[in-house]
Amino acid sequence: MQKAEIFFSEDSELIEGDVILKGWRGDVFVRISDRIYKLEVITPGRLQDDFEYEMENEGHYLVEPNIVLVRETSKKEIINTINHLCEECYFNKIKELEAKNINSIPYAGGGMWELVQVQ
Repeated sequence: MQKAEIFFSEDSELIEGDVILKGWRGDVFVRISDRIYKLEVITPGRLQDDFEYEMENEGHYLVEPNIVLVRETSKKEIINTINHLCEECYFNKIKELEAKNINSIPYAGGGMWELVQVQ
């Protein structure tokens, strides 16, 4: 199994509640050895809503790279899903970022990335 470090830009109860309501989280990064992956984590319901909106307003839908479907966008569910993906060697099949240092990746909140789980 691959050893993974999981990072979120923010890790608070307020953010947790917000991302659960939205059904989407785009600030999830996974580091395995010297490779970093950015994940787009989304619920099936949110994906369906986005698809219908884009089709109605744009006439097409583009799928984000490295999309991961989860039942709920809670931190616990995301971590459990990533751990399972590591067991399946999923990260060998997707594109990694060119960045080699997680702190060189900017995010809207400023500051440093928070390591939330090491497996």
